Amino acid sequence: MAIMGLILHFKKINQLFTVCLAVALVVMAQSCEKNKIEPREAISYTTETGLLWKIPIRADTGLSFSIRPIIIDDKIIVSDFVDFEAPETLRCFSLTTRELLWEWYDYQPLDTAPNIYNRRDIKLYQGSLVFPAQNSVYQVNIADGTTMWSDIHLESYPTMSIWGDMIFRATFDQLSDNMQSGDLVYTKIGSSDWTSLFHFQRENNRIKLIVDVNPEINQDGDTLLFFQIQDMKFFDADVIVTVACYNFSTQEFVWKSKPIPTKFGGNSHDFLIKDSFLIFNSSEQLWCFNTWTGEEQWVADFNYYSYSCSYKLYNNLVINYEDNSFFKAYDYRTGQVAWMKETYTIQDYLIFENYLIVTTGDLKFIDLNTQNDIRTITTYSFLRNELPGEDFTSIPLIDPDKRLLYITDRYFLRCYDLNVLLSDDYEVIYF
Repeated sequence: MAIMGLILHFKKINQLFTVCLAVALVVMAQSCEKNKIEPREAISYTTETGLLWKIPIRADTGLSFSIRPIIIDDKIIVSDFVDFEAPETLRCFSLTTRELLWEWYDYQPLDTAPNIYNRRDIKLYQGSLVFPAQNSVYQVNIADGTTMWSDIHLESYPTMSIWGDMIFRATFDQLSDNMQSGDLVYTKIGSSDWTSLFHFQRENNRIKLIVDVNPEINQDGDTLLFFQIQDMKFFDADVIVTVACYNFSTQEFVWKSKPIPTKFGGNSHDFLIKDSFLIFNSSEQLWCFNTWTGEEQWVADFNYYSYSCSYKLYNNLVINYEDNSFFKAYDYRTGQVAWMKETYTIQDYLIFENYLIVTTGDLKFIDLNTQNDIRTITTYSFLRNELPGEDFTSIPLIDPDKRLLYITDRYFLRCYDLNVLLSDDYEVIYF
């Protein structure tokens, strides 16, 4: 009897478990159906006032980044780069029909996932794009997307600048003694004959790197190269930076600043040059030198650091993003702080008319005269909490004549009408 009772007891438990499992499966099925992400073409996207059109630039998921869109004639060019999983692909679309005209990913050798090294340094040159990618430089025909010229290098280098028909690049060698540390070389687009301007030898296990070459023309018509010289040991965060001016026309140094101690080196972006003022972000301080003589004009300290973005000029103000938390405006002539605005972690920003346009994943508009937030544009999936999101991932491109803004998110190239976005009666409608 005891054994029979035990069997009946287990049968009841089994029946109860079966009922519970069935209920759980029904609930799970309902939940999955509720949260199901439909195929991309079946999703009902938001209709945003001001959004003129959007072009799909990729089909699958992944955090894709793009270069800043480039417009030439009736073509617009973007790129698609996903977390070092595949080569960065350039895609060219017609602005009239919005159809794909060509793709380019002709990297050599293709043994890694190459990407465009400095995403700001893509130049237009006689109907072509010229840009650095990994340790090489490429020239691509805008008409059909074919490779016109490439120069392949195996050694690493931290800087390549394209100016007119000239390419300047800095080289260094981490491990071997076959190259001098801190070479600065140049050539013309289409040529693989590089000429060395100067080099620095290693001393006491330290190397000197040339970073961020910025060409300018002086009053005499000479080409001046402004750059950082970073004195460092490998795996050491303490970097000594010297700002230098080199006359390319006469091939001699014009001036060098005093050594500036930094953590991790200076902010790797362009110098800001206005009149006789050259402004440099050391990542911990903002320095101003006389452009032509190198005389120190002023120094402004940061609370923590400024390493994420470049600085912009608005009227007489240098707008700088600092400490991952706020914008600060300095008078470029004196270094005095005009205003400060607390903000958010950002990707980058640009200035259009009196607006600061900030990409944060969202697209934010700030009035530079009042420092008030004017508008925030948010892609649909973030608002509806559907993943993966469609955060904005490129720096915007603005056509000032047509007042159009072009920007990419993870999947689309979008075109917005700035007249609508900046109007007083702007609204966003979500379906």
